[in-house]
Amino acid sequence: MRWTARLVVALLLLGSQPTLAVNVFFTGADLLKRCDPDPAVPTCIAYVIGANDAYELAFAAVGVPKPEGTASYCVPDDAAARQLAGVVAKYLRAHPEKLHLGAASIVWTALSQAFPCAE
Repeated sequence: MRWTARLVVALLLLGSQPTLAVNVFFTGADLLKRCDPDPAVPTCIAYVIGANDAYELAFAAVGVPKPEGTASYCVPDDAAARQLAGVVAKYLRAHPEKLHLGAASIVWTALSQAFPCAE
């Protein structure tokens, strides 16, 4: 149980502090190469959905509600995977200064801006 709590904290830190220096395997630039010009390609969708699923799983694993703040988002039940990939691709193109950051953190930031949780 302790490792899942640490995972949640790490995910929150990555999503809420986009300038945090971490060693990542896949950057925003790498993701943009796969999502531009068409975010409907399978590699783009797969990464975005994988990052989203990791986010959702982290909270479900410890049974805590999602926190308020920049790392928090709530994707509507009727949202399509293609739609999420499109949101992320749009964010990547609009924020070239963030392309050096970890792709997962960028996915969470983009989705938090597009799908904030209702208060």
